[in-house]
Amino acid sequence: MAIETKTGYEINTDVLTEIDNLKINDRLKGLKNRYLNDTPRLASERGTYYAESWRETEGQPIEIRISKAVKKVLENIPTPVFENELVVGSITKYFRGSYAMINYDSNLILELLPESDKGQITMGGLNVIGVLNEEDERALIENSKYFKGKTNRDLEEELNHSVFGTWQDDVTEARGQAPYHYAPPGYGITYYDEVFDKGLKGILAETRERLENAEMSGVEDPEKIWFWQSVINVSEGLIAFARNYAKEARMQAEKETDPERQAELEEVARVCEVVPENPPSSFHEAVQTVSFVELAKVLENGRIGDYIGRLDQCLYPYFERDIAEGKITIEKAADLVGSFITLIGRREQCSQVLMREAVQTNKISNITLAGMKRDGSDACNELTYLFLHMVGLLKYAEPHFTFTWHDGVPRWAMMKAIETNKITGAGHPQFINGDTTTQYFIDRGVPVEDARDHAYLGCSYAHPKNQGYHCKAISYINLALLLDITLHNGIAPMTGKMIGLETGDPRKFKTFDELFQAMEKQAAYVVERFVYRNHIAHTAELSTWRVPLHSTFATGCLENGYDIMMGGQMADPADHPVWDVIDRGHVSAADSLMAIKKLIYDDKVLTMDELLEALDNNFEEKRGQEIRKMCLDAPKYGNDIDEADYLVRDVGKIIPKYLKDKVTPFGSKYTVIRQGLTWHYYGGKGVGALANGRKSGLPLADASLSPTQGADTNGPTAVCNSALKADFSDAKTAVLNQKFPLSLFKSEGFAEKLADFTETFLRNGGLHIQYNILDAETLRKAKEHPEGYKDLIVRVAGYSAYFVLLVPEVQDEIIARTEQSF
Repeated sequence: MAIETKTGYEINTDVLTEIDNLKINDRLKGLKNRYLNDTPRLASERGTYYAESWRETEGQPIEIRISKAVKKVLENIPTPVFENELVVGSITKYFRGSYAMINYDSNLILELLPESDKGQITMGGLNVIGVLNEEDERALIENSKYFKGKTNRDLEEELNHSVFGTWQDDVTEARGQAPYHYAPPGYGITYYDEVFDKGLKGILAETRERLENAEMSGVEDPEKIWFWQSVINVSEGLIAFARNYAKEARMQAEKETDPERQAELEEVARVCEVVPENPPSSFHEAVQTVSFVELAKVLENGRIGDYIGRLDQCLYPYFERDIAEGKITIEKAADLVGSFITLIGRREQCSQVLMREAVQTNKISNITLAGMKRDGSDACNELTYLFLHMVGLLKYAEPHFTFTWHDGVPRWAMMKAIETNKITGAGHPQFINGDTTTQYFIDRGVPVEDARDHAYLGCSYAHPKNQGYHCKAISYINLALLLDITLHNGIAPMTGKMIGLETGDPRKFKTFDELFQAMEKQAAYVVERFVYRNHIAHTAELSTWRVPLHSTFATGCLENGYDIMMGGQMADPADHPVWDVIDRGHVSAADSLMAIKKLIYDDKVLTMDELLEALDNNFEEKRGQEIRKMCLDAPKYGNDIDEADYLVRDVGKIIPKYLKDKVTPFGSKYTVIRQGLTWHYYGGKGVGALANGRKSGLPLADASLSPTQGADTNGPTAVCNSALKADFSDAKTAVLNQKFPLSLFKSEGFAEKLADFTETFLRNGGLHIQYNILDAETLRKAKEHPEGYKDLIVRVAGYSAYFVLLVPEVQDEIIARTEQSF
């Protein structure tokens, strides 16, 4: 039986029913249990082979050095095939493992080890304690010392200190930004068109032809020659990597005594011998191609994040054909999808010291589902449905899944996404407005077809097809801190250091507008300095950093002859649209400004001197407690109160106002994103007591459009009305969290109500919404008895995490969020 979507596409409802009846099988259940009961481990092989190659290639062009290093890594690192795996591609030899990106940041290990007990290391979060054996530790220390003084971080810090003195360090200490070097540049979403169409064999042939014809074509820029050579190096390395997996699978098959598993291993070996060297011809081969490409990107860049793109679209032709021809069953396809999700879900991360606070447990992987086709028709299909179903069965915290809503999304897809949210309880998938995102890109000159064909990277920010790659963000400008330093004449009260301008003693401000304008001056000052910092740092990074493997799959790089770091993806580098500025803390700043406006300037029940004394003493003593109650009782965003909501809007306009005339090193405009992470914990640690009633050092309001925890008392519709009035249309994405108790799903029709609520918000211009669907009592029990809740996942901000791995302050913050109901 088939049904038509709103755009005429036929969906086989028998397939949907078959998917609904699927249960988790023993294979996937066993892999999940192994993950939950295993211990994260840090491996050293990537750093060792990278350092060996770096020593061997001294004096060669940077394109050649990096590509040879990546090739050596891919040719030599372990290629384990773990028990019951169907799709292979482990980041390390360990089931739960990670490498450290010491070639980008040589201080990473040297800073983490002194904080760690012998044989242990803190990895992707303050509560994620991994194992580090003596052999790996010895190699990591040796190679970190070799890279000392040679890395991007070293270069960037030297530049910063020569230009700004200690100012950048002081701002970071006050949590006014994330360190510039927190992640390597040059990453983005992979579109698999070329590797699916030609395989690496075809890409190699095309690249070699370009080299052979360079003289006849009049190519005089050596950068082009070096780039094409780098593509050959990394492509050969990836082919060798896949062949090594094939050898391992075949060797295991020869020893395997169980005939069923032996046949599986032989098929794994056959697939790895075919792809990615050749184009995939089956669903299994296509899934394995994606696995190899994404893993190789991580091994090249050192950044754990997988920006995997629109898998329900690129894999669908293989799925559809194999099902139609009887080559594969729905059950087998589910096994492959589940195996791939498991691969991503069990990867670990080793984060820098400060970023363990801001990115707790998050590997920043994202798979985009649903959305539109390039012609504007609905893109939902049976594979969309299968992915959603497997997400619900497996309940991994990662990868993240984004459901791209648009006005033509069919009801069956929307309801499956809501059901998956109920089952996981943790915002899988999040809902992002594809219509507003598409228009955002069109307004900035992106062709309409590419604008529709966007996907999401990081927590929640969009990336149009064929339109550049993410180079570097100005990360986490802290609006709450800007207010804090405005109230202290440029000084960060938590550190006592001058990081802003002397905008005057706030006790002398006669009007609220004077206060707001002083805060704007602080913002203008930091934006000017951050933009300049980005420019000189990126220009310097061009001497140390390339991503040849990533560039191999990026539209335009082969034709133009340049790495994406050089703007190679675009015919006109000025079109490069993904230099982002991340600003956060809007709601905490706006609610505080609202309290100041009402209590001091409107109602005149407080003086600025009284408020500052209370803030500086963290609301201690009787008078401080009285003032705190007044602050808590002031109008708050999230309750459909115009004045409070429009103040969030005004705060949200500050950073874009001072960015509008700024251009990136490529000549393009900066874009603003407002995603999640545990930035509210990180940012809050540097901010003193605020006039919204929050005490010093505590987390700020989560996400970017979420109300202050517990302050939204008028229901979910009021929250959404407030979010719409806040009008964050200057940003590509702005994250909104909502929490509903699971018990509401026992009410007849609640799932339908939640779907209607979600669609109404998005249809009226909402950018993003996601749900925690769980009970606060469950969270309290999990905090008290973590051993019994290893599998409990929650939506933190723009990502999901295992609740028991979060720090207590973030756990408490999630518990404190308002439980909504209709």
